[in-house]
Amino acid sequence: MGFEDAFTYQHPAEIFVEHAGLSGYKNGSESYAVRDFDISGLASLSEAEYDALQPVQWPVNTRYPNGCQHIFADNTFYTPSGKANFVAVEAKLPQQKASALYPYGVNSGRVRDHWHTMTRTGKSASLAKHTKEPFIAMHSTDLTKEGLTDGNLVKVTSEFGEVLVPVKVDDGLKVGQLFTPIHWNKLSAPTANIAKLYGSFVDPISGQPESKFTVANIEKAPVGQFMQLFCLEEMLIESDYWAKNTIQSGFEYACATANKIEGPMFWSRDLTAIEGNWSYFENSQSGIATALCIKDNRLVFVGFFAQYKTEINSDWVDSLFQQEEVSAEQINRVLRAVPVALILSTAKRYVAVIKSAKIKLSTR
Repeated sequence: MGFEDAFTYQHPAEIFVEHAGLSGYKNGSESYAVRDFDISGLASLSEAEYDALQPVQWPVNTRYPNGCQHIFADNTFYTPSGKANFVAVEAKLPQQKASALYPYGVNSGRVRDHWHTMTRTGKSASLAKHTKEPFIAMHSTDLTKEGLTDGNLVKVTSEFGEVLVPVKVDDGLKVGQLFTPIHWNKLSAPTANIAKLYGSFVDPISGQPESKFTVANIEKAPVGQFMQLFCLEEMLIESDYWAKNTIQSGFEYACATANKIEGPMFWSRDLTAIEGNWSYFENSQSGIATALCIKDNRLVFVGFFAQYKTEINSDWVDSLFQQEEVSAEQINRVLRAVPVALILSTAKRYVAVIKSAKIKLSTR
């Protein structure tokens, strides 16, 4: 960037002492106001002293060489008069208001196991399991009114932009209010980057943006193909909607596109550019088409394609990825995979049939 001479630091201590020195620069001198943050007393630390530095409460300066436990203990504040100022404010509603065109208020926030844009939490497979995909949550009353069902892919549009994201029912929300998490971005789910929905409204004094609220409408997005893809390496996905999730041995992608993919195996091979042994199977019973690739006896890619959203157990696929070699039986099971939801419902039906038979036998 052309500023090498200004960044010739060899040790973190050099950065810290510069920071400490700047905190005391024109702080209460030359008719400048006194600032509360002042650690100029630490501006001459050596590397050894920096490495041994213990936690200390500022200010740390000539007046408080050992720090100050209670910053306002002398009843003096950092104002021209030395007295505390109370600033009366009037609470104001968001500048944007719901309308017939944009009837829903959209609130944003975080989910339990992620932080900011997942630069760290997104790398943890165990944290990623809790919430695998972005979503927009809404009350069941609104869901019904819009003709939606839980899990539908929807287009959310505001005056400033739009996102494509799955909808999730949440009766903890107020009717007319939507909630969506902030964490997914251009690298993890580009169509679910909710910053697209927000305008440039800011607080006139602090400049704080009104990025917790906007108004929008919501409608069902057309989907001709759902895909659940697993790969040892990251992929550049070509799909109307996709969300990347970390698993122990690689990555899982939830995808949806408006048009059905013709030739899923060839599409997958072109997508990954993996040179290996590719296989393909269409399960007419479950409606799932499966494409997989074996390279050096190891499973390196598997994709499940259906007209509905599949729920293949990612832990199962992950365990196969971790094996140095997969058996013919395991390959066959992957190719013939059915959704977990279908397995569960089938098992429940079998249990119900067995219970019914037992009841009939006991009454004879």
